Amino acid sequence: MIQFKPLVDRKHQLVPFDKPPGVNVELGCLCYPSSVSDLDQDYYACQLPDETWLDVGCYPSYDENGVFILVHFGPGIGSGSFDDGITLIETQNIDEVARVISEFGERPPC
Repeated sequence: MIQFKPLVDRKHQLVPFDKPPGVNVELGCLCYPSSVSDLDQDYYACQLPDETWLDVGCYPSYDENGVFILVHFGPGIGSGSFDDGITLIETQNIDEVARVISEFGERPPC
């Protein structure tokens, strides 16, 4: 089951992680979910310098028994679409997702 953390001063608690170098665009925020309503398939995404994306979503949406899925997709990866991306991790622990994103910046380019 996905673990929730309470809001602090009506704000979500950010998950600590190192963004990969050169992140151009961020959508959403990598925060600890505070309730089931936070568990959306559009959770967090960032665009890397090579114009590929790291995308985090919760599947199925709004289900505390769901999983966070981190997908790498974009130009040069299959057809470039999300559906043809590479799944890097499926887990109920958002800290594990943050760890993989942090380590992604340390990988040599494909």
